[in-house]
Parts: sequence; C-alpha cells; structure tokens
Amino acid sequence: MRNGSYVVAPISGEAQTEDLYSDASGSNRTPGAIANPNNYLVVPRLHDEASARRVADTIAGVQKVGALPALAPIAHSFEPDGPEDLQRHPRWGIPPDSFVKAYVGPASDQFGYVLGAAGLPRELAEAGGGIHNLYSWLNNRKIDVSGKYFLTKSNEANIAQGYAAGAAARRSPTAYNDYGYPTPSQDPANTGGDGKGVLSFPASLAGVNPDEPSPAAWPPKTDAPIRYLSSYRAPY
Repeated sequence: MRNGSYVVAPISGEAQTEDLYSDASGSNRTPGAIANPNNYLVVPRLHDEASARRVADTIAGVQKVGALPALAPIAHSFEPDGPEDLQRHPRWGIPPDSFVKAYVGPASDQFGYVLGAAGLPRELAEAGGGIHNLYSWLNNRKIDVSGKYFLTKSNEANIAQGYAAGAAARRSPTAYNDYGYPTPSQDPANTGGDGKGVLSFPASLAGVNPDEPSPAAWPPKTDAPIRYLSSYRAPY
C-alpha cells in the first residue's frame, strides 16, 4: 500500500497470472484472476512502504560521499538472495532455495521505488535490473530480454512505476502527508506584551483556579433559543 491505497500492477492482468493459496501447504488454491480481481501487486506480508523508505534513506546517506560508494549498498540489498530481494530472501517468509514468481513484478517495483526515493537516476535502476536479467538470460535463453536495457516488459513497467512513486515520496516530508492540499502556513506565535498592541496580563490572573471550567461565552448567541441561564461567577 502507498498513501492508503493498494498498488495496481502497471500491466493489465500481470498480477493475476499466479494462483494464490490459503496456507503454506498449498491448500485451497484460488486462480489469480479470482483471488486478485483488481490486479493489485502481491507482496510478502512483512513488506511495507516504510521499510523501503528506510533502505532508500540509507542509500541516500552513502550517496553524499559519492555516487560510486552508493552502488555497494544497492548491490548488497538487491542482489539475488539479498535482504531486499522479495522473490527469494528468507526475511520475507520464503523457504530457503525457493523462488516466488508472484513477487517478480513487486520486486522490480520495490527496486525502482528505493532508487527513486534515494534520489538516484532512473537509468541506474533500469540498467541494474537489466544486467541481472541479462545474466539470467545467459543461463536460460527462454527469459524475455526485449525491454529497455535487457529488461522484460514487465520489469521495465514496474521499475518505472516504482521509481515515480519513490521520487514523489522523496519530495514529500516522511512524517506528513498533505494528500494534495497545500501545506498550511505557520505564523510565529505572539506572546502577551510583545509590543504589538497586547498588554501584559499575568498579574490579572492572580487567584484564578486553573481547574475551574471556563464560563460560557457572553452574550449568548441570538440564533439559538435560550432555555435557561446558569449563575455566572467572574474568575477574579
């Protein structure tokens, strides 16, 4: 999920090709088109945008030293069986020596998102994914390398979508989501007696009980009927 909404696969029907199961033993198989009718990207249960953003922040911190040093944490994180490899790494609940085909598109999206949020060029994400795809193609000539930089068409589309989302997240404050509204202006607070026409008043508050509820506004509003008036005691 991003900004409270599920992420839709960029290619129609792409996330519906793999069957989904109700448990690890393979019970209750449901075709992807039925289990995932909206073509949402399917990710491991432990995955969320915040964790991807933390990886991006780490890479961005190294990038301040130089672009070349930033390649080291990228390679470590996203190499096959690396900690950010959604398709293979055990941290995502995947058994050792296993590969989850349903996570191929989300893995490309994750890679693009992290590099976009880290402020790195999109071409680096595409070239990095392409090199890995080309290496896989050399071992299995059935792999599609018809996309940009030897990517599959699915890789290319998912990296582009993830990168755009990561770049947008980088431009927005981490702890604040304005949901499209302009950021409210923050005027400095004025204190009493600051020379702007407000006199100092602390001395007039002597004897005031801070636990006593504030009296009702006076005079009462004329657009609402008055049922009764309670007794009113001045606070000083």
